Amino acid sequence: MTFGEKLVRLRKEKNLSQEALAEQVNTTRQAVSKWENGQGYPDTEKLLIISRLFQVSVDSLLKDNPEVYEANENGYYVSRECAEGYLAFERRVTRKIAMGISILIGAGIPYFAPKYNPAGIQNSYLFAALILISGIGVLVPVIFMGHPYTRVTGEELLLDNTFYIELKSQYERQKKKFVPIIIFGIILFVAGIFLYKQFNQNYGLIFPYRELCCVLFAAALYVIIFAIGVLDSYDTLLNSAERMNQFHVRVWKKLKDKIVK
Repeated sequence: MTFGEKLVRLRKEKNLSQEALAEQVNTTRQAVSKWENGQGYPDTEKLLIISRLFQVSVDSLLKDNPEVYEANENGYYVSRECAEGYLAFERRVTRKIAMGISILIGAGIPYFAPKYNPAGIQNSYLFAALILISGIGVLVPVIFMGHPYTRVTGEELLLDNTFYIELKSQYERQKKKFVPIIIFGIILFVAGIFLYKQFNQNYGLIFPYRELCCVLFAAALYVIIFAIGVLDSYDTLLNSAERMNQFHVRVWKKLKDKIVK
C-alpha cells in the first residue's frame, strides 16, 4: 500500500474531505490531491502533522506495503499501531472485568463465615458489603468508559500482509499459553461444584467448604475470563470477516448502532 493510498484511507476513516485535511495540514486541496494520487510527498513538517493527526508513525506512512491482507476492498484498514493499541486496551479491560467479577464472588467468603462464628455476624456482613462495593467500583468504570476501537470490533478489517502473518504467529503463541490456563480454570470451577455438593450433603457446618468454594470460583472465573478475552482480541483482528457473519456479532452491531444514533 503506497503513501497516497494510506492517506486516502486514513482521511476517510476520520471523515475528512480533502479541503478539511488541507486546512489542518496548512496546505491546499490540490496538494492533498497530488499526494493521494502518488504525484508527490509532503515535506517533513507536514508529514509530522499528518502523523500526529492520524496517530500513526511517519515510517508506517512512507513505507510501501504492496500486499495487503483484506477481506474486501471496503474494509477498515488497521495499522500496526492501531492493532497493538487495541490489543493492549482489550487486555486492560478484560483484566478489570475479571478482577471485578472475582471480587464480587469473594464477598461470599465473609458472608458465609457467621455460620461458623455467630458472634461475628455483623462484622462479617459488613466486610462482605465492603467487598461487594469494591467489586462494583472496579466494574462500573469499565461499563461506562468509552471504547476507542469500536470500528475495529464492528467492521471487516484490512491488515498489511506482513503484519497479518506476524500477528497470526503471536496468536498461536498466545494460544499455547492461555488454552492450558483456561483448562486449569475450568478444572477449578468443576472442583468447586464437586466440593460444594459433597460437603453440603455430608458435613453440614463442620467444614468451611462454602468459603473454599468461593475462592475456587473466584480464581477460576478470573483466569477463564482474562484468558478468553486476550485470545478473543486476537481473533477479532485476524478473523473479522468470519466474525461479521456470526449472528451474535451482527445483533450486537445493530444494537450498538442504535445506541450511537
